[in-house]
Amino acid sequence: ARNVSDRKQAQRALNALVTSTVGSMGKSCFEKILRELCLYFEVDGALIGVLNHGGHVECPSMLFLGQFRDDYSYPLQGSPCEKVLRNEVCFYPSGVRELFPDDVDFKQMGVESYFGVPLVNSEQKVVGVLNGFSRQRMHLPPDAREILSIVAARAATELERLKADEALAEHRQQLSYLAFHDPLTQLPNRLRFTEVLDKAIGDVQGHGSYLSLLFIDLDRFKNINDSLGHSIGDKLLQAVARRTNALIGRDNILARLGGDEFAILLFNCATPVVGADTAQRVIDALSQAFQIDDYSLHVSASIGITVAPVDARDPDELIKCADIAMFKAKDAGRNTYKFYERSMNLKTHELLLLENDLRHALAREQLELYYQPQLDL
Repeated sequence: ARNVSDRKQAQRALNALVTSTVGSMGKSCFEKILRELCLYFEVDGALIGVLNHGGHVECPSMLFLGQFRDDYSYPLQGSPCEKVLRNEVCFYPSGVRELFPDDVDFKQMGVESYFGVPLVNSEQKVVGVLNGFSRQRMHLPPDAREILSIVAARAATELERLKADEALAEHRQQLSYLAFHDPLTQLPNRLRFTEVLDKAIGDVQGHGSYLSLLFIDLDRFKNINDSLGHSIGDKLLQAVARRTNALIGRDNILARLGGDEFAILLFNCATPVVGADTAQRVIDALSQAFQIDDYSLHVSASIGITVAPVDARDPDELIKCADIAMFKAKDAGRNTYKFYERSMNLKTHELLLLENDLRHALAREQLELYYQPQLDL
């Protein structure tokens, strides 16, 4: 009759555990497991713990005298969890403080008895511990091992799920970072820069301040790539990014748009000409030699400057205007900067039309030769 009664009690305990944790995840699941554990085994406290890299057992959930404790942890060394994490089930019905005199937490809580069960994942690796402890002598029922193994399996499954969720979240974060950053320089890429620029243009309108965009192109960078190789060229780009980033301050943004093209976004400019000072400082900084491996390399930069909302109120249009101004800086001899002017756009448009007309004329054989000198050398 006693065995039947014990079995019924164990079944009720299992049913209570299963019912309480249905649909529960994370901390809520752990708290329900510990509460049912303390009720069934009539112990003062229980915890679920995982070992961190610092040699401490960190507890996602810990219950003692009816109160849950947040951020609870304890040293592994000198505690019975050393055995549990070696995949041993431990039970000390009394005298646990004398058996583990270095366990400070046992002394502080007045713990007299203890049991510990390893939490084993689907790969049969110990991923944590399930502990119960009391300030009095502990009497475990005959079915304790069966109950504890089922409870430990539920806790281990939840720990494994949480770890998988963390890995997935970290993977997504890495993908998000790669989507918005240049892998070579770790700077924001064109996509991220355009996104920030779009929001900044909206914020600056009607507030009496300006947004300056500096489009930077390294002069004759292709010569370095062709003569010294892409490895040296990549290192030079990284050095340029570091040196330039150090000039602009935390409140502004430097991005790599692609190749040897960079862009700086200056926020909250008091006047439209603020970008000139930054442009000149960038030019002066880049004129200093770069020591890349065994080479002392010199580069210069041509910079085009546009201002929102004066020159444009659309991200792509503003970048295009800065690009046009940058080419005017190159036409002016390189190693300088130019502000965008509307006449530049008109001239660029005229040149584009002329180029298209010439291509069509060649294709349709509309060009007629009137004079061709013949020289005898």
